[in-house]
Amino acid sequence: MGDTSVGGLGRVIARGRTAEIYAWRSRWVLKLFHSWMPLAAVQNEAEIARAVHASGLPVPAVGDIVQVNDRWGVVYERVAGDSLLSSLSRRPWRALAAFRELAALHRQVHARVVPGLPSLKERLAGKIARAALPTESIRACALDRLAGSPDGDSLCHGDFHPDNVLVTVAGPAIIDWIDAAHGDPAADVARTLLLLSGGAPPPGVRFGPPMAALRKTAQWMYLQDYERHCPGIRDRARSWLPVVAAGRLSEGIREEQAQLQAFVRHHLTV
Repeated sequence: MGDTSVGGLGRVIARGRTAEIYAWRSRWVLKLFHSWMPLAAVQNEAEIARAVHASGLPVPAVGDIVQVNDRWGVVYERVAGDSLLSSLSRRPWRALAAFRELAALHRQVHARVVPGLPSLKERLAGKIARAALPTESIRACALDRLAGSPDGDSLCHGDFHPDNVLVTVAGPAIIDWIDAAHGDPAADVARTLLLLSGGAPPPGVRFGPPMAALRKTAQWMYLQDYERHCPGIRDRARSWLPVVAAGRLSEGIREEQAQLQAFVRHHLTV
């Protein structure tokens, strides 16, 4: 690990809910987490990203962990390109091809097995335990459904959506592996479906009319292509959706709370 001063930072490239991305020297970027993110979580992301990079997936290489005042960050290989979300906002007519590419890339992730990752089911159980659910009986129902759901050893990204895929001249690159785990690919697909249909845009981003309209069909385009190669994934993912939605409520995203609470109330009421 190393140290740096605020004056050593380059320009802000992007902002997310947990971190900001800065230009860092010539070939790197710094993912600088907010001060409330503990060092252990930052170290965990770096370890997972190294393991996933070693699997051969298109993932930026990982450098050092550094500290800037009271914030910790991970240095990553700089990948020249915009996110798939930014690309679609400029060229929404490419949506069909883009969501087919998204599905193909997600299948590549699920085809990998990366030893040493946490269990997706255990992570979801922790999220459901912390979530602001409408009632305790809904929490109990969610945990009961989760306990009866299949496990697996496939690599699951945990937050796979168009803003976590970079479009480059060399092909796509997948970023933000902090929630990676091993588990049932259908649970990871369910998370993506949830985000495509109702996930709040990243901080500082507003969806204009073309993007708002596109969201109505994004789920269908992505799922149609995934199902074409993996028959049965549609029904399996939909069975995971209420449990995944209950876990999503633990993330405290204000714009999504009412919709998610209504969804879990409808699907998880005994």
